[in-house]
Amino acid sequence: MLSNLFVLVLNFFDVSMAISIGILVILLIGYYLLIPFLFELTNHEEPLW
Repeated sequence: MLSNLFVLVLNFFDVSMAISIGILVILLIGYYLLIPFLFELTNHEEPLW
């Protein structure tokens, strides 16, 4: 969601759409590379409350 906001801010400052989309793609690739380090998977059931 932050990446979309970043692209909107770039468009507000009159940066070309091609550059904005390129930056968006780079941010999304970086996000997907960070996902394994941000989540912890377990086999244990934990209460939801």
